[in-house]
Amino acid sequence: MEYFVDIHYRCLSKDDEDLCGDQVRVLHTDKKSWAVLSDGIGNGVKANILASLTSDIMIHMLQADVSMHDVMETIVGTLPVSQEFGLAYATFSLIEVDHHDLKFRICNFDNPAVLFFRNGKQMPLNYHTEMVLDREIQITEGQLQKGDFIAAVSDGVVKAGPGFLHNDDWDLNSIASYMEECLHETPQEVKPVVEKTMLRTCEMYEGQIGDDTSMVGLLLRESRAAMVLSGPPLDEKEDDELANRILNFNGTRIICGGTTADIVALRAGFAVQTDNTFVRGNVPPIGFLPGIDLLTEGILTLTATVELLDKAHGNIQLLLAEHNGASLLAQALLYADKITFVVGQKINPFYQNPLLPMSVSIRKNLIEKLAERLIKLNKQVSIEYH
Repeated sequence: MEYFVDIHYRCLSKDDEDLCGDQVRVLHTDKKSWAVLSDGIGNGVKANILASLTSDIMIHMLQADVSMHDVMETIVGTLPVSQEFGLAYATFSLIEVDHHDLKFRICNFDNPAVLFFRNGKQMPLNYHTEMVLDREIQITEGQLQKGDFIAAVSDGVVKAGPGFLHNDDWDLNSIASYMEECLHETPQEVKPVVEKTMLRTCEMYEGQIGDDTSMVGLLLRESRAAMVLSGPPLDEKEDDELANRILNFNGTRIICGGTTADIVALRAGFAVQTDNTFVRGNVPPIGFLPGIDLLTEGILTLTATVELLDKAHGNIQLLLAEHNGASLLAQALLYADKITFVVGQKINPFYQNPLLPMSVSIRKNLIEKLAERLIKLNKQVSIEYH
């Protein structure tokens, strides 16, 4: 079984501040996933710059395969100490997950304790202290199981209270209890847990946020894969191969294009059925083909899907009001973690711009636009051309 490290975060600025002094950075590679939450001391521009530098440096060093100890030493050695507060100018929580063995490591420097949940219940983490340049770094390690949830918060979450006063009913334990309720409602989704907890934190502030307030959540769940087959290949000899790939794909199977659908339908031994109830605006109807989860028209639907992704900004809830092939395609792409586009390059003259070179098709351009937007949403995207 293949797993996916799903990460979502929310940062809220202190009232009357344009910039948030908390910063979160997330990085997924083939081997590992990282999330860094840094809290710059104070608020406003200075805090934002310090937190941004701290989180950016950490992520870039980790991406360059620098050892964790060297990363910690660089950050701790770089951060000056405030003469007023006697604290480092920025704190951080770092969460690292190895995709191969699912082992995780958490490094925490002066942030509230990181919360860990298994089977929807909070579990204690056994930390040990490492001295890095005379500063104490709290470190814990373990191995994730499906459904495990890790949450790091800034002190603005823990200190939430009305009139900038601390609320004794909203400490780290009560936050964990509230998150347990959220995990019971949506055990396989990270975003609702983070968003609901942050909304509850805002309620504790009674609408007037007294400090920069942030949370990053990490959930291990089954990976969701999708394959999009669009356009016939240049070489007709590849028709059988591509049809078999989409019909046997382990994940969500999507076809965009009438000619492509006919190729697959011929190999599957079924006829394509059209559903005109899904016609909205300029988006053509969807079709049905046994073995395929979503079948849409090609160019017009792809064009509308790009526009919908731009409007939704990754929020799948904003797409539910639309009932057409483009909205269904956009939802399927946002739901997936790994998306493979298999693009046939045989050009349909009806859609070809005569001002472009014949090697550049409208379809290819649209697929690349979709991929660009999905990558920005931390999706793993690959494109094959045939």
